[in-house]
Amino acid sequence: MPANLQRKIAKRAVDKKWSVRRIETEIKRAQQNPYETIEGNDPNLQALETQVGDQIGCKVNIDYDGKGGQMKINFHDIDVLQGVLQKLGVKNL
Repeated sequence: MPANLQRKIAKRAVDKKWSVRRIETEIKRAQQNPYETIEGNDPNLQALETQVGDQIGCKVNIDYDGKGGQMKINFHDIDVLQGVLQKLGVKNL
């Protein structure tokens, strides 16, 4: 595997805090089709992360593997979390 692709996968793994299994999956995918972009570099997903993050006031990470995924919201303290939950419409905090 080319060194630049290894670095790209490594950077993405650290940024997104991937599990070992996830890293293995991405390496296999990259080896099968080295010209395909690494999952997570989708500009539409990046735009969505930015849009949602701007809306709720926190950094947002979206991981999607074509079958399913997760959205992670980073917050600094419980007050910020309560504000995010209110913006999402959660009542009775």
